[in-house]
Amino acid sequence: MDRIFRQSALYREKWDAKRGQNTYGEITIKTAIEGVTYIYTPSKEENGEDGQAEGNGHTTSQQDLVDSYPEHILKLAHIILENGDPLSFYVETWSKQHVGDEIIGKSCACAVAATFLTNTRGLHVKPSGDSGKGKSDGTENYLKLVPDHKKMVGSLSGKAAFYHPNMKKGTIIYSDDVKFDENITATIKQSTSDYQKKTAHNTVVKQKFKSLDIPPRVSWWLTSVDGFDDEQMSNRFLGMDVDASNVQDKLVFNKQVENELYGSTQGVLDTDILLCRAMYDILGLDEYEIRVPFAECIEWSNKENRRNFPMFLDIVKSVTFYKIKQREKFHGAYLATMEDFYKAKNIYQGLAETNATNLTEKELKVVKYMDSKKGTEVERKDIGKLLNVSLTSVKNLMHGQYNNGGLLNKVPGLYFEEAIVKVGETKSTKKYLYSFDVGLGFDAYTDVVGIREDEVEDAIRKFKEEFEDIQKEKERIIANDIDAITITPLQPHYNLTTTEDNNTKTSTIDRIINNILKNKENDTSVCGESAL
Repeated sequence: MDRIFRQSALYREKWDAKRGQNTYGEITIKTAIEGVTYIYTPSKEENGEDGQAEGNGHTTSQQDLVDSYPEHILKLAHIILENGDPLSFYVETWSKQHVGDEIIGKSCACAVAATFLTNTRGLHVKPSGDSGKGKSDGTENYLKLVPDHKKMVGSLSGKAAFYHPNMKKGTIIYSDDVKFDENITATIKQSTSDYQKKTAHNTVVKQKFKSLDIPPRVSWWLTSVDGFDDEQMSNRFLGMDVDASNVQDKLVFNKQVENELYGSTQGVLDTDILLCRAMYDILGLDEYEIRVPFAECIEWSNKENRRNFPMFLDIVKSVTFYKIKQREKFHGAYLATMEDFYKAKNIYQGLAETNATNLTEKELKVVKYMDSKKGTEVERKDIGKLLNVSLTSVKNLMHGQYNNGGLLNKVPGLYFEEAIVKVGETKSTKKYLYSFDVGLGFDAYTDVVGIREDEVEDAIRKFKEEFEDIQKEKERIIANDIDAITITPLQPHYNLTTTEDNNTKTSTIDRIINNILKNKENDTSVCGESAL
């Protein structure tokens, strides 16, 4: 194990005890490991006016980023990566702060993983749901598990991403309650259409031509109350809805009480979050190609939507990524296993209906309601009662905010008409009527993916034979370009002191032990529906 547990400098990272107030304080991270409390004290000179590191041209290698973590954090990170179930550890850590909505945590984890992979089309995240129901909280709590140098958080103008001076490959761009105008929609479409290549924007700055770029493998995470009006945008994102049920409301309330009683504070860096960041930085030392060698054995029942099967394969690869140090490497590519397939299936089933239809939970509720009416006309006010929203909200939902989208644009067979209806002998009123005459076959999405297990072994053998021939030919062609990729993220230096604390407590070690034991159980069990 000494080979794995190499020495490291102490982890350094900026902290502002009172964010947004231009103050510079201390954040204490307590851990029972080695009985040490680490106190992070950023100096004022090392921070910008808003407490963020300035882009002053100083860059640090990815190896330096890894070396900046405390030694015990690196030891534990390697233990999880090489012996445990890292994906489960990430989702469990995220769940400590956000109760329920597990599909959001899993989707975020897959989207991060895709930014390290050289052969995916990219995964992007779009939670939807009513204001205050947790879509922002779920997304932002996962971003806490991601190193700061790998994310850009805040509101966006249409071309802002092109002007970022130091954005690097694999950055996550997050914007909350985003308002989609033509510019930002065009930018996202361009950036996501060819995920593995940079996106160029040609403009004029001070009367001179300038070419600006968004780097490859940028993952967009956007939240909004409603879904996309634009179908092309919908096709590029993992869509999911927050749980707005009364049961979920009670669970959130209980979690809020628990956090108050036990002193859990959001935004404070603890050992588990630090471990998650360290694992991403360790994995960031390389880029990875992952293959699904049994792809021809997968059965897919939603062939009419051509983008969903590649999306599922990208989810399989993303799941595999978390166990990359436990997977077979074959001629430069890592091979997914049946365990990865079943975990990916578990994740995709939570997304299948939303992604197959490109509809949010609220939109699906309306279409299912109209489908149950067997083609009869439904009034706008009836839809308002169904959703418990205003007539204006119904109008925006059905027609789009600017009368250029909405459900009428998304769903074939959905129609609208205005009718003048007589009320009594002398009066009349206008009614807004909707009808639906095409069934969507919702049952087909409950089990969209399966696999012919008895053919998997032969498929893998066949894949290896063919892939080996292809790789040998490729290696002859690109032999001189293997070391072409370098990663140089920004990272400032910070002061750090340590103090002894023998009374600190943490459940991190127990969690890691349980994680490894569960992982060994999964490895020795027969193929089957293993839940994450």
